[in-house]
Amino acid sequence: ALLAKMASTLDIISNGRLILGIGAGWFKQEAVAYGIPWQPYQVRVEMLQESLRVIKALWTDDEVNFMGKYFHLKKAVLEPKPLQKPRPPIWIGGSSDTMMELVAREADGCDINGSPETIEKRIQILRGKCVENGRSPDAVKVSHPCTVILSSNREEALDTARHYTATPMEEYASQNLLGSSADIVEQIIAYSRAGVNRLIIMFPYDIGLIEDFCDNVLPHLR
Repeated sequence: ALLAKMASTLDIISNGRLILGIGAGWFKQEAVAYGIPWQPYQVRVEMLQESLRVIKALWTDDEVNFMGKYFHLKKAVLEPKPLQKPRPPIWIGGSSDTMMELVAREADGCDINGSPETIEKRIQILRGKCVENGRSPDAVKVSHPCTVILSSNREEALDTARHYTATPMEEYASQNLLGSSADIVEQIIAYSRAGVNRLIIMFPYDIGLIEDFCDNVLPHLR
């Protein structure tokens, strides 16, 4: 309920530009650090399912009464409502079969991590789940979060990447954008062909990388 109120406020002050990204949680270390109880995966998914029902109801209904397994609301009122009607878009992060089913039922978008080949397979499953739930196979958009490390060549980019991640380099390289501008253009095209609609691009704390990306990659994608 608190998240729904915070999101509604942000939608208003951003003039209706909010996209709510939500998931079941994955980073146990962070939860422990903040004193948030870390539940088993199935419990976290059940909590997410209830959360979505609560958030949507508060965004759209005048008064909400909800008695779930994890969340209880009694005559709850959320005002002012979000600017976007009937509600702001909801994107869910995750790629398990359980999450694909939930996305197909409840979400407008899905954020999936992995290589283009991995994501393409998950998208096919997601499209099937959408059809099973009476939606168009293209009803849910897909995003992919990735880091850009632009260098003169791929080997140099891999050397730089080792300073920013403890993930095995083969795995890291398969799901991020690394190498020369030509390498990165090719990788972006591969994600597009796999069915990814949006890339959520991160840069490792270097304004120069952002400038290089804008000057040497973006022109080749227009």
